[in-house]
Amino acid sequence: MSRGPWLVALGLAAFVSSTTVIVYVTADAAPTHPMRASSHWVPTPAPSHKARPFVGVIVAPESADLASKVEGPIAAFHARVGQHVRTGDLLATISSPVLRRELRTFEVAERTAEERRRRLEALVANRVAAEEELVQAGQDVELARARTKKARAAIDESMVRAPFEGTVVSKYADTGSYARPGTPLLRLVASGQVRIRFAVPPHETRSLAPGARLVARVDEETLLLGATVTTLSSELEPSSRMAFGEAEISSSEAKLDGLVGRSVKVSLAEP
Repeated sequence: MSRGPWLVALGLAAFVSSTTVIVYVTADAAPTHPMRASSHWVPTPAPSHKARPFVGVIVAPESADLASKVEGPIAAFHARVGQHVRTGDLLATISSPVLRRELRTFEVAERTAEERRRRLEALVANRVAAEEELVQAGQDVELARARTKKARAAIDESMVRAPFEGTVVSKYADTGSYARPGTPLLRLVASGQVRIRFAVPPHETRSLAPGARLVARVDEETLLLGATVTTLSSELEPSSRMAFGEAEISSSEAKLDGLVGRSVKVSLAEP
């Protein structure tokens, strides 16, 4: 492969994210088999003698690999791949019997301390117990409450929850496998308008002003996406000498969360 395509691939990878794999696709003839369009307008590539496909990638407003903060066997997954979840929804639980035993112990100690303080309040009121004992009992209650709160927070850390609304697109482990802090268990892609980020040679930029319509072919599939250019950099990326831009996928395509990270071959749409 010549030096140019490698530079384009590396430049777009840096532009999108360090974890996105970009595959540079050279121009070729339009496919002879029918393609499936999935937007309200039918995206049609420009004639083959005019079309000069360039590389792009589908990106989401936000995505995250979610991990447990504690270690232990995975007790259960509460969301499947492809499932839409809301902020705060429980996605996975790490087995934590020791933490749960500690929590029960601290809850009992807290109730005992509160009962002792109530008894001392009555005794002090009747001048049977000293005021100092009541003060100490109050301090014991606060200490017991702090321990219980800390134990509950530790239990909560064994539960992996959705930090934002979106779709679970990947699962990296199975129920029963051992989870370690920081090791990803699930990948969540935020709900919202997915976009296409692309790289284009400088001599093609005049036809890609904001508002220009594009057609994006997803990898080697027969899925075509319609999109509209929103931004195009006026400066070239130094290593690849390419301009980078973004295009919004048409509104009917807004929930294509499962395609995030996929490479696309982008062309100008037929007028």
